[in-house]
Amino acid sequence: MAKRDKLYLDVVNAQEAIFSGDVKSLQVTGTVGELGIFPGHTPLLTAIEPGFVSFRTLDGELQVVYLSGGIIEVQPSHVNILADVAIRGADLDHEAAVEAKRQAELSLSQSTSEHANQSMDYSAATIQLTNAIAQLRVMAMIRKLKAGSRH
Repeated sequence: MAKRDKLYLDVVNAQEAIFSGDVKSLQVTGTVGELGIFPGHTPLLTAIEPGFVSFRTLDGELQVVYLSGGIIEVQPSHVNILADVAIRGADLDHEAAVEAKRQAELSLSQSTSEHANQSMDYSAATIQLTNAIAQLRVMAMIRKLKAGSRH
């Protein structure tokens, strides 16, 4: 494959590299919307929202990684994604995500404006809820892709 037909992608979290290698393209949710990145893309630096990055390896395999948010740096032949939390889709725990969502919803429903520290609790619960929903969406997307590949 010619150099212009691929991107080198690095996806890292605070502890480790989750993926490093050549890809055909990738998709990620930026703060301004969905970003489709292909070889030769215009340089870009932007924040990314909690959600996922999906990418096609050179052999055509679609991989999905959950991201808690972070930053993406795009160069014409190289993309860096830096996230506090990045988890391979296959490594996500459905029960833990459902429980985190339930706990966040409970915290939000118990939040009142009477206490000064409630705004911090509310913010933390909102972030927890956003991340749990994003993880559940990633897992649903992976299930859908697996079901589609069986047909």
